[in-house]
Amino acid sequence: MAASDYITPTPPLLPGTTAKAQDVNEKFDALIAAFNKLPIPAAGGAKGFAQAVEVGDATSDEHALTKGQFDAVIEPIQFAINQVLALATKVNPYAEIKVIDDAVYVVTAEDNGKILWFTSALPVDVVFPGQAEMPFSESFQGVIIQAGDGEVTCNSDGQSNVLASGELYSTSRKYAPMSYMRIDDNNWWLGGERA
Repeated sequence: MAASDYITPTPPLLPGTTAKAQDVNEKFDALIAAFNKLPIPAAGGAKGFAQAVEVGDATSDEHALTKGQFDAVIEPIQFAINQVLALATKVNPYAEIKVIDDAVYVVTAEDNGKILWFTSALPVDVVFPGQAEMPFSESFQGVIIQAGDGEVTCNSDGQSNVLASGELYSTSRKYAPMSYMRIDDNNWWLGGERA
């Protein structure tokens, strides 16, 4: 019997010989000690174990994630979904999500009421046009989400003014929603989470 993390082998008993009770007991003690290292099965033949089993963190693609690792990945995504849904409900409960991979994007009339979902790995410039490029429309508003690694920053086209409390014009973090609203011909107002 080879040594393992579970059992330390005792000297082998030779076939055809008479073993002392002490030698046999040592064999059983080694087996009992090995089983004591295993989780206790659930009572009554139920599947699983009687207590929670501690599992190490995954360190390669072939390993299963622990709940802690899974929660760390899913938590910001779930937070983003909740924030987007909450904000979108205030802006437009039927808001359409527009996925954008461009590093420079100019807001158009078609973006009214939409969630602009930016997936770029590079920093993104969102340009808000003035009256000359896009005639004013009442109740023009929407949401910006940084879904990629690239920070999203809102800019003027030279004619418009982009206004924000604290002069914070960029997304604060991945999946944090930032809102936009056109308040008159050349003025846009930013809200939500910004940096």
